Amino acid sequence: MERFSASIQQFRTVMQRKITNSCRDHPEQSIDDSNTLLEAVISKFISLGYLNDTTYGVSLLRTLQQKGYSRNRILQTMRHKGLSQDILDDIVPEAQPLDDFCAALKMCKRKKLGPYALRTRPNEMQRSLATLARAGFSYACAQKALNLKQDDIAQYLED
Repeated sequence: MERFSASIQQFRTVMQRKITNSCRDHPEQSIDDSNTLLEAVISKFISLGYLNDTTYGVSLLRTLQQKGYSRNRILQTMRHKGLSQDILDDIVPEAQPLDDFCAALKMCKRKKLGPYALRTRPNEMQRSLATLARAGFSYACAQKALNLKQDDIAQYLED
């Protein structure tokens, strides 16, 4: 908890894995008793503020937005981390077409795609489109971002 922040579900998953491994090595331990203790520890950590899904979600959202991830990819990552739909509805803003487009431009700059490419390779456009698709961007958004010039991208990112 000191080194890495985690959602309640992530913490529970990691600790249950450790409990399972420990009970396998020490047959005198009971998995049920250990899981009961784990739930008590989780409750205590929540009351102390060590585990807070909302705070964790806001921090994760900011990090993923800075990396240039699309809204779809952000939601997918946050669900994978164990955040509930209620928390996601509260902290993730509604989709705006310009937001995803700006995120695609940030991704192009960070991954050196499109106008930022250092060298041209065969099938460069398809490779770049595939990279942006894996990041959760639509085909139209990715194609538009890859076809802009660096000056136009700078203007979009300033606004």
